[in-house]
Order: sequence, then structure tokens, then C-alpha cells
Amino acid sequence: MLRIIPEIIPALFAGIALAAAEVDWLNYEKPSPVSRRTDLLTMGHNSLVGSPNFKSELKTAETGELQWVVSSDGQKGWAVFRFGWEPVPRPNGIEMDFTSTLAGDLPLEFFGSFQLSNGGFYRTKSIIKSKKFPMTAGRQTLTIPFSKLGIKPEAASEINAIGLTARQPLKITLHRIRLLFDDEKQANQFAGALNAGMRDRQKPMLEALTARGISCRKIAAISDPFRREKAIWQGLELLGQSEQLRYYGKLNARHRRPDDSAGLLKMNHELQLKLAAAPEQFDDRATARLQLQTDALIDRTLRELPESERRYTYGADTRFYAPTGEPYRMFGPFFFRAMFSADGPNSWRKEDMRYLAALGFNGIRLFLSWKEMEPERGKLNPAALERNRSIIREAERYGLGVSIDLHWPYPGWFNAGQPGVTRTGAHRARSNSYHWSEALVESWRLLGKAFRDCPNIVAFELPTNETPLANDPEGLKAFPELMREWNDFLKRTYGSREALELAWNHAAVTPEKYALRADENWDDATILPMGFQGESSPDEAYRNNPRIQDYLRWAAEKQRTVSGAIIQAIRESIPAAQGMFQRTIGDMWDKSPIPINYHGIMTCADERVIVGTHYNMGGLNAEKAVSLSLGTYDSEQQMENCGPDVAAHVKLGGGFCPFAFHAIGGGGMLFSDNDWHLKPSVTHLVRKADWIRSYWPEPQNTPTVAIITNSRQEATSGGKTGALPALLRKLGYQVKVYESMRAATSPQLLESAAAVITSADYLDPRLLEQLTARYPGRVLLTGRLDLDAYVRTGELGLPGQLVRQHLFLRRPRVAALADSAGAVNLAGTWEFKPAPKRDGAMLPPAADDRKGWLRKPVPGHWGELGMTGSLTYHVGDGWMRRTFTAPKSLEGQHLQLRIGAIDDIDWVWINGRLVGSTGTDVQNYWMAPREYTIPDGVIHFGRENEIVVGIRNLRDDAGIWRGPVEIRGGFALRIEFAGRKSELLPLSNQATALPLTELADGVKVHGTVTLPDQTRCAALIEQGRFWWFAGDTDWTEESAANQQVLKQFLAHLQP
Repeated sequence: MLRIIPEIIPALFAGIALAAAEVDWLNYEKPSPVSRRTDLLTMGHNSLVGSPNFKSELKTAETGELQWVVSSDGQKGWAVFRFGWEPVPRPNGIEMDFTSTLAGDLPLEFFGSFQLSNGGFYRTKSIIKSKKFPMTAGRQTLTIPFSKLGIKPEAASEINAIGLTARQPLKITLHRIRLLFDDEKQANQFAGALNAGMRDRQKPMLEALTARGISCRKIAAISDPFRREKAIWQGLELLGQSEQLRYYGKLNARHRRPDDSAGLLKMNHELQLKLAAAPEQFDDRATARLQLQTDALIDRTLRELPESERRYTYGADTRFYAPTGEPYRMFGPFFFRAMFSADGPNSWRKEDMRYLAALGFNGIRLFLSWKEMEPERGKLNPAALERNRSIIREAERYGLGVSIDLHWPYPGWFNAGQPGVTRTGAHRARSNSYHWSEALVESWRLLGKAFRDCPNIVAFELPTNETPLANDPEGLKAFPELMREWNDFLKRTYGSREALELAWNHAAVTPEKYALRADENWDDATILPMGFQGESSPDEAYRNNPRIQDYLRWAAEKQRTVSGAIIQAIRESIPAAQGMFQRTIGDMWDKSPIPINYHGIMTCADERVIVGTHYNMGGLNAEKAVSLSLGTYDSEQQMENCGPDVAAHVKLGGGFCPFAFHAIGGGGMLFSDNDWHLKPSVTHLVRKADWIRSYWPEPQNTPTVAIITNSRQEATSGGKTGALPALLRKLGYQVKVYESMRAATSPQLLESAAAVITSADYLDPRLLEQLTARYPGRVLLTGRLDLDAYVRTGELGLPGQLVRQHLFLRRPRVAALADSAGAVNLAGTWEFKPAPKRDGAMLPPAADDRKGWLRKPVPGHWGELGMTGSLTYHVGDGWMRRTFTAPKSLEGQHLQLRIGAIDDIDWVWINGRLVGSTGTDVQNYWMAPREYTIPDGVIHFGRENEIVVGIRNLRDDAGIWRGPVEIRGGFALRIEFAGRKSELLPLSNQATALPLTELADGVKVHGTVTLPDQTRCAALIEQGRFWWFAGDTDWTEESAANQQVLKQFLAHLQP
């Protein structure tokens, strides 16, 4: 067959051997030291599948070639290894040169629609399920023209992936894979497509080099893309080397140890200048010689400087400190290569660390598969342990701190549960590390001992990565262990059945539904949490079920005790070890009867443990975390076009772990291809790397206002903090944000606060007790005064507690505005579903589309639809919908749909009719409030209606993320301030209507509202150091009423 000599197409396919109608697809050299040629075969998402009793692995042969190794337990089973190719034109056949240890038939499956960036083999279609080909033991060549497979030509032309099937143990070594084409032209087109866009993919790399200090004008001017590629990686190598020299120079200087780092750093800088000036003449040997000297300096330092002087520490100012003595912020990507075995084709390389350092990162998040680390209880896997220890050691050579991530999958012995405990299934909760806490603590004790001599570990993420608590259709009932603990908690908390009945048996709505039943008893662990009281929807439980409050108290205690036990176990081997608590996973991932958003109790961890965030950079949860510690970091977050979130998060003081240092396609990864080129959308990280690592918020002397978020609200229907932190900062105050569930048990958190603001909706009685008895400052309660956290009203509920505390009320009776407020609250649980991609305006879903919808809280976000973001990260269109009933009292009024913000752009239909849309032409469209007039005739009054919001996600997360979310009547209530002009006051239909005649003696009235029936009600009142504001919707920066309330409440502080 005619060969194409490389000179013909040097810029397209240099280094790849071609024939007239074939492309040697697998065997070609890549300039990138971090890419692996076998990535083409192994990064296809779900490439390896099989029966549970067959072990299927990809390994590297001694020759460096890829091996597929299949073993079994001796029983019948199967394993499949699949790979695919993307460029067009598609080949018309494939030729595989391989060696097999087994003779017989080789079943092959053929696929179409394979696309690495679109889910790989999760979304391919099978064209031929199975076709057998003869196979001999030894080396052989199998040639398969697709036209000879007995299928239609159009089907044959779609093939772009293949699967090899094994039904018994074997080993196949792949030597060559050639893709066959009709003629030389098609082969050339395919070869060109593989490298098409090389210059575009190099642009972010050149930008990175420039940002890190190497001029790239002459590198960019190199015409040959492969020579340009080589120069790029030469520059990155020098940058990684310079990071080593800077770090070890500072470390040795701190300990007054002489070294030659300054001279070596000068030589490195001179080499950078030479590369920039004449990249095509640059000599790699000079870099290699300098690396030998650098390595010698590092070896000497590591040998002579004790581990105790090389450890990361946690300071009294709540910041981490690097061994160099400098404040340290975690800026370390998820190190994906750690999940691959050392003898596999995708195993980590030392060059990976150099690339990380060159880009400006100062750490890594190290993935430890618990299943691999501890396959047998009490015994760590020596190979996995040594692989991860070697990664940590190499990270230290570049001054990189390490966050230890104990990740799912979990070992089979752990998922099976405690010996002697019968499980009821709970297949969805295989990553629930709370069900057997004792075993989890012992595993961490083993890991602490195993890593005790690794000084560059910054923190251990606790309890594990992304662990749920009751993620099963049966909730806690699926876990006898947790049911026992829940019942023990109730017994320990209440002491008597009568006390528990006092808390649960007096709900304001249908108390008989939620009351403690006669057949429920904590001694036999039969008292059920929420979810089993017959509600028609989660929203009904959120509004009315008193058991939710105690469930949250129990979950918070569980988080505290488990995190405390783990850090204590680790400290047996590493006395100064730090834990970073990772929130419990709930909300849309919670498949229990009543989903819980554990963000509401995310800071309820042991006080010896730092609280982190997870996919929550720069927002309210980050505010909570940094209020407790500047050592906090977000353990996982996609970075595409995420510059504003990064800036907001760092300005608060937090660190973060970008997801992920890998290139398996789709959303979430930092690299765009298997040659590990940076995505253009993540270069903001490199541009800002120095600032991210060095910026710290300046200390301020202005008064601090503490916001206490309502844990029950956040965990259920959504909190109402809104823009309150931003409003307070604009007024010149420092802001701390705490959760009610933690503040109720840790009142010392409020000692530095000059004032406190918290929602009174479903107020925790313990928190009100703390604020009245222990906190001496001014307190602003906002929202409803009718119900406490146990949904009790009257004497037993919040009104009664206020009367006993001599606050606001003349008697323990509070009414709601109900329909007179003219609003329908749409916050709560909605349905969500990805929508088909289309150009132009979105369309609503079909009326009969009822399958595949997920539950999602509103306000809230969607976007990253799977915890492995690269597989199901959803940038595109999605629908959200819910039903609602519009009261007849709204009929005849001028109606508006009000939504605080939608990220990014939207189309809204009510009962199938488009009522409004916001596009990219609106300034700051992702955070702009929506107000859409609802035409007459659209709403069915007194009957069920459906609202659908079509959302186009342009980047990162999306959703209806800010309240209010409501339909409001055309008339408006206005708050009348004494001596000032009135302002519009948005109120929900559950807002408290407190007539002036119902106020206690001594209450000062600063603002009122007049209801449609002309009743004057209190809207802003003061009694001693306590204030109350009637506003029960999200705080917004646009609301003049919100601003005036804050100014009056805080006037005494005068920042």
C-alpha cells in the first residue's frame, strides 16, 4: 500500500505513520510530556464494563503498549473493553495488530455516535450487538472492513467505536490500531482532522505562559504547530522548575540554611529569556542540567530538614501557613490521575506535578478510593498506599500542599453494614459513610498512621467525599443502624414520651397527622422521622411537619460527633492534623421521601474541624465557612468561565480545589483534549494565580453584624437571606454569617457581633432563648411571628414564647395576611428536566411529557447534574415546572410574576402561554430580577395551574436561584415610616398581620402598613434591644424599604 511521506503534511500529522488508505491511529509521539498516547483508548467514559465477578483492567506492558487483562472467580461472566474515534471522515474499516493469550472467538460490538465530550459510551448507540471473529493464541492481525459486516451502508458509515468482549480470562496486548479508508484523500482528511485546530488549542497555553512571565510573541510566530507545541512545553518545564527553586529558597532561608537557590533561579530566568528570544534554537539540555542541580538542592533539603519543619500549620488567625512561614490558601486541583493504578496506562507522572506548579497552583486534592485503599477491613492495600504516598512526596518537591479526599466507591464490606444488622436494600446509599461510623473512624485511624510522615498534607476532608445521610426511597428506614441512633437521640434529648409529645403533637395544621403514634417507641427504634406521615408532597412536610426540626438536630449532632471522632483518630498519629468538614449531600440528590438540603446545617461540625464548602464558591455558604475560619476551602468546583465566582470567593478569604486536573472531556475538566491543553474558559485561573495565592482580606475596625440563617428554612423551602450581606457591607459593616442550628449551641460565636439579624420564620426556640438570655446586643427579627420550628402556634409556639419574654405581643395570638396580601408563593419543590438542544428561543415541553423529571428546590441551582461533572455537566437548556392554585381573591387584579433572579436566560409559560423572557441583552442578565405581567385569561382562578420556566445555561450553574418567586396582585402594600416617605414592601401571603392594637405595652412603632380593609398593622417595631420587621421575602438591594429598615435598626452603631 502506498505510503504518504511525512514531508507532504508536516503541519497536519507529523510523526504519525500513514499508508495510502490507512491511519496508524494509536502509535504516534506527542510533544506534551503529560499526555499519554493510550488516553485515546482509555478515556471514553464507561470504557470498561462487565459482570461483577469479572475483573477488567487496563495495564501497561513492559514494552509500553496497552494491555487489557481480564480475570474472574471461575464462574461464568463477561467483560467488555471499548474505544472510539471522533474525527470525520469516518473510516470504512479497522485493522488491529494484537497478541492474545487465548484462542477462540473474539466477539466484537460496533457503535455509532461516540463523542468523548458528550458522555463517551454513556451515550453511544449500538449498531451491531455482537459479531464473532476468529482469534488465535499469539500475535495476529485482524482486518475488518465495515462494509463486510452485513449491515446497510449508511449504518456502516456511522461506526466510530468498537468493543471487545471476553467471556473467560485473557490478556490482549494492543500493538497497532490502523483505521482504514477508501483512498489516500480520506486518510489525509482524517489525519488533518485529528490535528485541526491545533493553533486554537495552543492559544490558551500561550496565554498561560505569558501570564506566568514568559514572553510568547516569537513562540506564537512559529509556523509548524508541532515545533510551537514543543516550545510551549519547554516554557512550562522552566516555570515548574522556577516554582521549585522559589519554594525551597524561601524554606531554607526561613531556617537559615545556606543554599544556591538564588543562583539557580537566576539561571532559570536566563533560560526563560533565551526561550522567548529564540524558541526554535532552544537547547533542552540546559534545562535538564539545571534540573539536576535543582533536584540535588531539594534532595539535600528533604534529607536534612526534619519533617516537623516541613509541615503545614494552622494559625491562631484561622489561616493555614506553609512551611516557608507564609499564609497559605488552598489552590489545588482535583488530581484525577491518582485514581489509576501505578502499572496502568493512565498512571500519574512526575511531569504532572511540574505542569501543576507551572500553571501557578500551590496544591492538589488527592483522590483516595476507599474501595481500593481498604478492600479488606483493617488492612490497607500496600500498592495503593505507596502510589498515593509517592504522589504526596512528589507534590512536596514542588511546594504543593495536599488535601486528602477519601472518595467513593466504598468497600463492599462497609456497604454491607455492621455484622448482624439486616439491611433493606438501600442501593442508592452505597456512599453513605454515616451508617457505620465506628468502621469509618477506624479507617481514618489507619490512614492517619499511614500518612503520618507526609508533612505537606494540609487537611483531611471529613467524613468522606459527597456522603449522603438517608438517600433511599425508604429514608432512614433503610438503615436500621441509623434508625437506632435517631431513636436514641430522641430519648436522650427528651427523656420522656410526654416531653416529645409536647414538641410534636401540637402542629398548627393537621396535628393528628404528625403526632407521636401509640405504636412508635424509642426503645424498639420505631419512631419515624419525617416522610412517613402521609403528606401529599415534600412541600406539605416542609410547611407543617414538626419532626423535621428534630431530624435536623439529630443530623447536626451526627455530623459533629463523627467529624470529632475522625479528627481525634487522625491526631493519634498526626497531633496537629486538621480536618475539613465536607457538607452532607442532599437536596436534588436526596431520594428519601422528604428531601433535605443539608446546606442548612453545613457548619454543624466538631469545633476542632474547619468547615468547607463543596460547589458553593463565593455565595452564602462560603460566607458561613469564612465566618468560622479563613482556612476554609471549597473542595470541588468546575472552573469554566468561573472568574467572578473565584474573585468573590477569594475576596471573602476562602481557598478552593478546581475540578479537575484531567482531560476526559465535557464540562468540569481543566483541559480540552488528550494532549492536556488548557480550555480557554479556565485561563482566568492562571492569570490570577499569584493574586489567588497571596490576597487576604484587610482587617477592618467597623462594627460587625451577625446574620443568623434559619436552618429549617434553608434545609426545606429555602432561606431568605438574599442580598442582606451585600446590603450591610454597602452600609459599611463587617458581616459574619452563622446558622441557627450552630448558633443555638455555640453562643460564643456572637461575642464579637454588635448586632444580630435573623429570620423569625419557624424560629428555633433554643436560638430565641440564647438571644434573650445570653446575647447582650441589638437583635432584628424578620418575617413571621406565628410559628416556631416545631410548627406550633399560640401558647406553645413562638407567640407564647414571645409573650413570656415580654416581646412585642400583648397575647399569644398572631394572624397571617393570607390572600389579602395578594400573592401566591411559588418557592419550594419544582420538577426539572434537561431540554433538547435547539437554536433560537426555547419551546415548552409537550403537555404529555411526564417521564424523567427530577425534583429540585427553588430558589436553587442546577447545572452540574452528576457528581462527576465531566459526565453530566449540563450547559444548555433545561425546563423547570410546578403546579399551583391561584385563589379567587386574585381574580380581576393586575397580576405580575416576580422572580428574584434566573441564571442565565429564560422563557416563562403559564398554562402554555408565554408570559415573559429575558435574554443576554439585559445587563447582568444572570442576576437581574424578573417581573412579567400576566395577561388576562391566562390564570385559572380557584383551580390548578402550571408554570414552566425554560432556562438556558450558558456556563457553570443555572436555575431560579434568588427569591422571591411569586405571583402578586396588582395592588401593593407600602410601609409608612414615621417622618419619612412610604416604600413598597413585598410580603408573602403567609406574612404576619400584627394590628397595632395587639402590640404589648412599651413597643415603639417605626413603620406601619395599611391592609385593604384599612387595618393598620405594625411593620417595623422596637422593644428594648429587640426589633421586628414584617418583611418575609428575600432581602434585595433594590428595595428601598430594606435599606431604610437597616439604617434605622443600625443607627446606633454609626460605622
